[in-house]
Amino acid sequence: MGERELEHYLYEHIPLSLAMQISVIDVRDDGVTLRAPLAPNINHTNTIFGGSASAVAILAAWSKLTRFLYHTLLCRMHQHASCSVLGLRKIMSNQYVLL
Repeated sequence: MGERELEHYLYEHIPLSLAMQISVIDVRDDGVTLRAPLAPNINHTNTIFGGSASAVAILAAWSKLTRFLYHTLLCRMHQHASCSVLGLRKIMSNQYVLL
């Protein structure tokens, strides 16, 4: 699942991502990078709204897990010999979110 495919999935299934104008910048095995512009996510003090900041972090983590599960299930369904699936321990050891 690449950047455009993930972005389309987010827009279709999580309408808040479209309202926040979230874009998927990078998708790799070790993380997902999302970007949200300030304009639709601004608060009364002209800084990022706290709910928007947490939503971006949650969406990044959710996207990483969803991509992992998608890849894992795809490999198992098609039994690809060349699939290199990350272990759950690897996901849990990378406890960071790029905003």
